[in-house]
Amino acid sequence: MSKLFILKICRSSLVIMGYLVFNPLSAEPKNSRHVGMMQVEINDMSHEPDVSRAGPRAVEAIEFNGVRYEQELNSYNHGGNQPGGYLSAVDIKSGQRLWMIKVYDVNNDDGSKVDVIGLYFSRMSLLAEHNALEIEDEAGRHFQVDLNNRTVKQTFNPRCETFPEPATPPPMPPVNP
Repeated sequence: MSKLFILKICRSSLVIMGYLVFNPLSAEPKNSRHVGMMQVEINDMSHEPDVSRAGPRAVEAIEFNGVRYEQELNSYNHGGNQPGGYLSAVDIKSGQRLWMIKVYDVNNDDGSKVDVIGLYFSRMSLLAEHNALEIEDEAGRHFQVDLNNRTVKQTFNPRCETFPEPATPPPMPPVNP
């Protein structure tokens, strides 16, 4: 028996969902299988691949008005219910956590029972004039966190953004021969 790794294309990422054990004497070639419209080749079957992702990108904490704002990487230890998507505020002098807020949901879109591996910040910047932070996640979505009332508003989603229709050019003047 051989193992065939089941792959899924989720947004623009290729995800290993698990593997299927099949008989190499069947009609299917030994180390290949069609998954959707893609031919997947598996050459080294001596060990199972490590399906864990690389760790989240290091995003610098921001210090503003005596508070350090940082991505919370241990949200489960502080009442969170998902991997990633949380912002923490910490008093700079005492080191005490002031609050933690969920900036965005991390969903398992396909309904499978596969553990979600997390979706983390890729960038965070201070909007001092608005007393807010702008956060971009690994999916390219942008969020604005109001630091006064701890509210979050999504400001950009690359997968749902609509663009205005191009302006209709004025009619061309007739050409005289």
